[in-house]
Amino acid sequence: MWRELQEAGVIGAVDRHLAAWLGRVGGDDVVQLAGALASHATRQGHVCVDLAGLVGPVEGDDGEVVEGLAWPDWGTVGDSELVGSQGDGTPLVREGTRIYLQRYHDHEQALATSLCARAEPVAVDEARLARMLARCYPDADPRAADQRHACEVAARQRLTVVSGGPGTGKTTTVARLLAVVGDQRAAQGLGSRVRLLAPTGKAATRMVEALRREVERLDPGLRAGLPDSASTVHRALSPVRGSRTHFRRGPDAPLPEDIVVVDEASMVDLAMMRRLAQAVRPDAHLVLLGDRHQLASVESGAVLGEVARGALGHPEHPLARGVVQLQHSFRFDDAGGIGGLAHAVRTGDVAKALRVLDEGHDVRWMPRPAPHRLGAALESLVRQGFEPLCEGRSPQAAVAALDRFRVLCAHRRGPWGVESLNGQIERALADGRLLAPGPGWYPQRPVLVTSNDYRLELFNGDQGVTVATPSGLRAVFPTEGGVRSVAPSRLADVQTVFALSVHKSQGSEFERVVVVLPEVGSPLLTRELLYTAITRARTQVVVVGEAASLRAAIETPVVRMSGLQAKLYGASVGR
Repeated sequence: MWRELQEAGVIGAVDRHLAAWLGRVGGDDVVQLAGALASHATRQGHVCVDLAGLVGPVEGDDGEVVEGLAWPDWGTVGDSELVGSQGDGTPLVREGTRIYLQRYHDHEQALATSLCARAEPVAVDEARLARMLARCYPDADPRAADQRHACEVAARQRLTVVSGGPGTGKTTTVARLLAVVGDQRAAQGLGSRVRLLAPTGKAATRMVEALRREVERLDPGLRAGLPDSASTVHRALSPVRGSRTHFRRGPDAPLPEDIVVVDEASMVDLAMMRRLAQAVRPDAHLVLLGDRHQLASVESGAVLGEVARGALGHPEHPLARGVVQLQHSFRFDDAGGIGGLAHAVRTGDVAKALRVLDEGHDVRWMPRPAPHRLGAALESLVRQGFEPLCEGRSPQAAVAALDRFRVLCAHRRGPWGVESLNGQIERALADGRLLAPGPGWYPQRPVLVTSNDYRLELFNGDQGVTVATPSGLRAVFPTEGGVRSVAPSRLADVQTVFALSVHKSQGSEFERVVVVLPEVGSPLLTRELLYTAITRARTQVVVVGEAASLRAAIETPVVRMSGLQAKLYGASVGR
């Protein structure tokens, strides 16, 4: 049985090892299988496995029935001493039909407890709040009504969740939200120190740059105390010797700031969000910004989405009062173009998506060439798109060109994956005499940092480009207001990023993007992936693929198994 399950992709080798351990400590076949499935689920982004859906014949990860295998009767799984409830200390935890590994259940329970504790309203000076809101939004523009509401909510709640798509003004809202909350805290004689955080260094840099532009448009009297720097969540929690799981900041040593804002919060996984929420002082304000329709974290959990979606179904719940959805896009029109395509994908409207693509304008189709061949049309796009990067000889010009154009892929490997396309793009640029790639470092190579390096102050997600200087090759990275250079020999974990995975592109924006869709049947071909890819572009999107792939993506929303929403809003356990 185990071999067949592994070959079908139902479990992996590490899951099988866990099952074997459960067997050695007394678990029967049903418990071993439940544990293996719970383990496998966490590596697929889920927090638990729901046994309610596992009945009848076993299906592999390709959707095909595995001959001769059927799911067992799960009714006896709760009889084992290895399966318990919250606080029992058992390796597996059961909630209704959901089975968790103990660690993930602990993360979920602790996060739910922390978030719910912040749902109590905060007393405000009503007259002062009204005056401050009027100063922040003096023209009473109805399009900004949701933004104004978010500022008011943040003053009244210690937890505020602001979800909105591209161009809905999340940064605009933050600048004014900080002024409003800071003013209320000052009225009560409280501090208003602010900490800006993001999941990646790239997202943190973008947040500061956008906030700086917005601050310039504010009434000078509202600018006091607004921050001019940001850091990654991981760094703010102060990891112990660079650890990914042990931090100095927590309930016993909280962050000192009074207002903590996290941008791109959809990218923060369950475990990291639990640690962050516990590290923010109980009397401080926590503000989570993001887009609930985007891809969730690569790791387990979809915290922002679950909090926001739960609020839609429980609008009177104390936690729901802190959730605001920004509806109006100041950048895009939902009727057509990028905005129309994004809206169609988000709402599952295949017909509209096809119509918008056929209309052209700032979004258009392109047939997918044969594997391992860019094709003439795509090759022309690539050369035109990367020409500013290839010609940007100065560090400043090279860095400025980084966000002009990018190719986005669903997969890392395979004929239409990042690794293959990066090689093809390098050859296409070399054939066009725009680039002279080598086996290692070479001028104008765009790179992505893939691990945190505290010595160099470079973090996972940072992007830079190699340039030739009188003293040799240097890798240059954007900073707040400039660039900094590093010797390539000091960079251990980097990838070439002419092509970038959609997951890695989160927290970034580009003028133009080419989105390469995988073939039908890819498990990554989902609504959230397509929406995220499209919304990385500011002015133009080219979708490479077939109508069948587009349809499959739009009709396949991501569903992550979790009990967080039930814990937050009191819904029944089980699915």
